Amino acid sequence: MELAIIAGNQPIGMIDLHSIDRDDRRAEVGYWMFSKYQGKGIMAESLKHLLSIAFNELDLNKIIVMADSKNEKSRAIPQRLGFRQEGTLKEEIFMNKQFRDLDVFAITTSEYKIKNS
Repeated sequence: MELAIIAGNQPIGMIDLHSIDRDDRRAEVGYWMFSKYQGKGIMAESLKHLLSIAFNELDLNKIIVMADSKNEKSRAIPQRLGFRQEGTLKEEIFMNKQFRDLDVFAITTSEYKIKNS
């Protein structure tokens, strides 16, 4: 499930739900946004809406976000929405000619309901 984030009739980013596992009822989220729109809460709001779809409409139990360990803006989004850090995948991706660590954040249905009740 890939969704465009639109502002003023222009795409400014995207958010997606991928690696959907219907048996274990979990999925991963990915997102990006043009830098001039970052820091305005748009991505956090977009993720909030995607969580509602994932838990309430798709009946998933766990949503995972992986963020570059050095990308503070990206890491802050799941933290702000009540995700907990489950760990760090060392040298998980190769980007800009170097291996990068990914921090793994997750939230379950029960945690989501407590945060949103």
